[in-house]
Amino acid sequence: MKKLAIIFTFLPTFLFAQAPVNDVPCGAINIPVIAAANCVPTNIYQWTGATFSTGGTSNPNCGGFGNTSKDVWFKFTAINNNCAILFSKAYSISHDLAAAVYDAESCSLFYSNQWCSDDDGPDAYPQFQFDNLIAGATYFLRVWQYNAATDSGSAKICIVSEPSIS
Repeated sequence: MKKLAIIFTFLPTFLFAQAPVNDVPCGAINIPVIAAANCVPTNIYQWTGATFSTGGTSNPNCGGFGNTSKDVWFKFTAINNNCAILFSKAYSISHDLAAAVYDAESCSLFYSNQWCSDDDGPDAYPQFQFDNLIAGATYFLRVWQYNAATDSGSAKICIVSEPSIS
């Protein structure tokens, strides 16, 4: 009887687990671009139940990305041609994240995977710095854990328009 109680306690979690809203590009969460030279990431983004995204995108060429990698999506609109995307640990647990940035006409029409980052920032988090973006254009940020079997994660992310990072 105890075994049945345990099964019925955890069964709803497996049956009703849902992917995060930003599991696909068209559900990407907008990250505002801060008109500043630097920022300390404070907004925490976390996800559980991520799945592999299919359709419309090429697979990134870094961070151990494969056909079973579970990813989530964010987007931002460039306010000038310079930009930096900064990641940091959200909680006491560090995640081995990687990320790719795509230029796109829309969430379903990607041009290409332009940039990929794995362990380029502090604490082995991804980090990007650009000087060739198009002001007013929307870019998509794909984030995943290096371990393809992991479907959850968290990070603090901020984007600045006048980067002074090195």
